[in-house]
Amino acid sequence: MPVHPIARVVLVPLLVLALPMSAAARQANNPHADPDDNPARGALEAIRAQHGVPALTAYGVRWDGEAATSAGPWAVGDRAIGPGGPSGVPATTGDLWHIGSCTKAFTATLLATYVAEGKIRWTDTLREALPEVCEELGDELSEHAASATLAELVRHRAGLPANPDAALMRRLYVTERGEAREDVVRYAMEAGGEPPAEGEPGVYSNCGYIVAGAVCERLGGKPWEDLLAERVLLPLGIEREAFGFGAPPAGDDPASPTQPLGHRRAGNEWQAQPPNIAGDNPAAFGPAGTLHMTMEAWGRFALAHARGDDLEEGQRDAIGLSRENYAELHRPVGPPTFSAAAGWFVGQRPWARGEGGDGTVLTHSGSNTMWFAVVWVAPERDAALLSACNAAGQGGPAATDAAIGAALQAFRN
Repeated sequence: MPVHPIARVVLVPLLVLALPMSAAARQANNPHADPDDNPARGALEAIRAQHGVPALTAYGVRWDGEAATSAGPWAVGDRAIGPGGPSGVPATTGDLWHIGSCTKAFTATLLATYVAEGKIRWTDTLREALPEVCEELGDELSEHAASATLAELVRHRAGLPANPDAALMRRLYVTERGEAREDVVRYAMEAGGEPPAEGEPGVYSNCGYIVAGAVCERLGGKPWEDLLAERVLLPLGIEREAFGFGAPPAGDDPASPTQPLGHRRAGNEWQAQPPNIAGDNPAAFGPAGTLHMTMEAWGRFALAHARGDDLEEGQRDAIGLSRENYAELHRPVGPPTFSAAAGWFVGQRPWARGEGGDGTVLTHSGSNTMWFAVVWVAPERDAALLSACNAAGQGGPAATDAAIGAALQAFRN
């Protein structure tokens, strides 16, 4: 299966994130309150229909100084459609959505918790972070890879390959997760090439984030999935039922799915993809992009990053990170067209401004070719905007971009 959990610095309509929130936006705080006459929901349905995606969701959340307030979530469309038409099972506001490469920000944040505890440093090299792997590879080890730092790794500047080669990719689907992840790490550390020159873009590397996950596993002694849950998701108040890994578990009947299904094109029609082995990238790709979750759960994580610069000196948040830890996660390197932070791309947008001028935004998008998701974080506004749909292709990016605009408009009205 082709792997395209790529990042796109998409253009969002330049709407103003005005305060206070509208009554309609406040009404949507209840994740199960999504009335048909909600104007934002109507706008989202028009977007979904225009771009022809099966289902679409959007959510906006911000901190008002005392509590989180939200616009949405809203969800429109069907969990599954196919040659025979819609399943008749509508998407809901509490559904699980695959977020693809947006998972990378979670992996970088997990690694940052170990930095905060003093167990590792961003300046440590991969030779220092993964000594056993480097020793095992011996003469086959790429010195470029071995000398890359963790800070370079999470900014796609370690020179590691974008993805495993075709032969290894095929094996990953039939190899136990832990062994498969080790195979990718060895491949990446052996194949690592020369890092980019200063001012030049790096190679966007899924392999690099699988290596970052392996560093976390060495530090924590558990699979990346368990560590992410224990050290990031649960401390943020995200319930176990609100996240998982791989394709969302939707049951065995595509005609009556219990969660949205990803979709592929079959000619000119969408074909729902059951959550089987072909429903996602192999499990070895976890740290690079296999997370699924509800929009509200994702919003909790995004809001933690939006508020990271609000922490006072010496203060740490629920996952143990300080203002300085977040500043390092958000520090961009590279040219404006590929200004990469740790799990994010960094830009400027007028709607994200604080006291005039453009404001900094953190953004990422992700797709496993059957889903598409995008997130925008505005630290100066203590706000985050998220959208996802259960299809990719041309429709997915366009629909989610427009849905982000609708979420902004809901805050504005």
